[in-house]
Amino acid sequence: MRSYTIDLDGPIHYADFGGTGPTLVLVHGLGGSYVNWLAVAPALARSGRVLALALAGFGRTPLGERSAGVHANRVLLDRFLETVAPGPAILVGNSMGGLVAMMEAALAVFGSGEVRRASR
Repeated sequence: MRSYTIDLDGPIHYADFGGTGPTLVLVHGLGGSYVNWLAVAPALARSGRVLALALAGFGRTPLGERSAGVHANRVLLDRFLETVAPGPAILVGNSMGGLVAMMEAALAVFGSGEVRRASR
């Protein structure tokens, strides 16, 4: 495992557990960090490249001027995917991280989420 810090409107810490094949991005729950994935990430790395980030305000990722809210961390996850893991990725989330991952996946499938009403 190697850990890195990148700048996405402030420092973001993440761990790369290596592996080849499909990219798996692990998103921790409230009060966690990439450390929550240490027990399972090596096994997952036998099936693909495994990345685990620390969301804003958690682990070694300072909050700074960012929000630690779910919506803000969904945007952060989106930027992380674009920057570190472009292309298809399998999102795996725990607790709050599961919600962040599901929101990101829903936007990838359904678009911006804008509701359009039919005109009468």
